[in-house]
Amino acid sequence: MRFGLFYEHQLPRPWDPDAEERIMQDALDQIELADRLGFDYVWEVEHHFLEEYSHSSAPEVFLAAASQRTKRIRLGHGIVQRAQWEEALDAITRMFVEQPFAGHHGTYFDMPQRNVIPKPKQKPHPPLWVACSRRETILMAAQRGIGALSFAFVEPEDAKEWADQYYSILASDECVPIGFAVNPNVAVVLPMMCHEDEQTAIERGIDGGHFFGYSLAHYYVFGEHEPARTNLWEEFQEHRAEQGFARDIIAAEGEPLGVKLFEQGLGSLRGAIGTPDQITELVQRYERAGVDQVIFVLQAGRNKHEHVLESLGLFASRVMPLFAEQADAVDAAKRERFAEACEKALSRRAPARAPQPDYVVTVRDEGPRGQSEGADSPLAPFIKGKSDEELITAFGSDDAVAMIFAGMQAAFVPARAQDFTGAIQYELEVNGSVHTWAMSIADGAARATPGAADSPKLVVRAPLPVFLRVAAGEINGGLALMEGKIKLKGDLDVAARLGEMFGDQPRY
Repeated sequence: MRFGLFYEHQLPRPWDPDAEERIMQDALDQIELADRLGFDYVWEVEHHFLEEYSHSSAPEVFLAAASQRTKRIRLGHGIVQRAQWEEALDAITRMFVEQPFAGHHGTYFDMPQRNVIPKPKQKPHPPLWVACSRRETILMAAQRGIGALSFAFVEPEDAKEWADQYYSILASDECVPIGFAVNPNVAVVLPMMCHEDEQTAIERGIDGGHFFGYSLAHYYVFGEHEPARTNLWEEFQEHRAEQGFARDIIAAEGEPLGVKLFEQGLGSLRGAIGTPDQITELVQRYERAGVDQVIFVLQAGRNKHEHVLESLGLFASRVMPLFAEQADAVDAAKRERFAEACEKALSRRAPARAPQPDYVVTVRDEGPRGQSEGADSPLAPFIKGKSDEELITAFGSDDAVAMIFAGMQAAFVPARAQDFTGAIQYELEVNGSVHTWAMSIADGAARATPGAADSPKLVVRAPLPVFLRVAAGEINGGLALMEGKIKLKGDLDVAARLGEMFGDQPRY
């Protein structure tokens, strides 16, 4: 059995000016101690705008700090939108192993052939996990050959059914890994507070554990939230019982722990909040059920930092040694048991892709050979070899300029706009006059209209021949900007993506 800690950085109201900094520093202290004590994992989420429930909006920054204060503990993190999940994982795992990455052109994003560096230290890549709250997701994890991290607060007896089904699928022909390694693991998440006295453990940990569950449900099940106004802690205090977090039915009775309790029509959550002996018995039941890792939530609600540290120390001295001595042997036996199944599963996965031969990235004049920027532009044949005067004659009329912007409108690639909404104003100079056009982008579409834009996010001004040569890929837009041939005003980040937004392949 392996043990982990789970962090949302919960911060119930009211907040003082130093509250968020303090909760981060406390968490780093806890993780540093957990590393010394022998805990195996730390898991950190990414959430935005979930006040009180989760103030963890930049886990990569927090985990980077944790990495500098720890030596052996593994740091886990992941956040995806489910609709993009499989496409993203396929591309990301290929980035880890392909040298160079052969590129990706999909529904949600495109990326050209590049060598993604640095490569991960863990080979072929770090273990893959997916968060699961339903049986169907756990079975999907097995089909994809990745670890299942359950947030369902399941009893060990229920977890056994899920684990049995997970490992049955993983060992079958249904398993086609999404990565280049199989991670056969099932983990469960539980609130935890450990103390020699059961009543003290309850007093220190039950409100935090309940707030964790209540605030999660507030944002994802039943809540209505007014940003910066809703006091979630007060609502929790008032409505906890009716939402399944009754405080009164949690009592120190010296009995084996149950994850969920029901009494007199009320439900409640208990988890691993109790004495070392009670928690040991609960973990043993999960181990017999086939669960590989138990992940504890201690930093929750208003749980006190000093109580969390004390609980970690007591758990490490009284509970962890009973499992640590055999953990390596258990892992080795599992690897041996599933070695053949994992090998067969990986044989069903599509291999890493071969790169396109002779693919070269150049900074000036052209894109990668065979993939030149502008090579597919309908303008290119009409621009090449023409003088500025010839271009003005051919494209300087109102009708010709209208055709140019109609072509840009048709070439717009919504996925590359990266949620940009607004107008881009183009001012094309022709023999002392200016053709002004607006390209309005909204709702995944571009619309070109003659005349100035209302409050444009970006203004692009250039002589018509320069604009045409950049659009056709004959000259480099960045170089033209540095030489003063193109003038920009407004959002330069949008300016850097104009070519990609209107059909060019991304350079880098």
